[in-house]
Amino acid sequence: MAQTTQEKEFIRYIEDHPEYYPVTQADIYLKILKNLKKAAKTLDELNSGFPVISREDLELIILSLVRLRLLDRLKTATKLMYYVTEEGKGLIAEVDKIKSALKVG
Repeated sequence: MAQTTQEKEFIRYIEDHPEYYPVTQADIYLKILKNLKKAAKTLDELNSGFPVISREDLELIILSLVRLRLLDRLKTATKLMYYVTEEGKGLIAEVDKIKSALKVG
């Protein structure tokens, strides 16, 4: 079967950003990114939205997404909050595009 334009674009995107490939394959990483895209949150707020993940595991996921520059931190006087960067928003858009194209096709 021939590749669609969306598939080719996604492959090109991943070739340009190979470090993002594991994130695209881990559903929980994408759910966390999408959750934080809605609004910046503290680790506690995020943990309450994902109670099946231990706090320690969630911290590791967050740190890996920060290292990939898909998330960043915002420190206020009393809180440390996490939010999705432009790179993270771009990855979410690419994943949503290819998922939508695969459902149609």
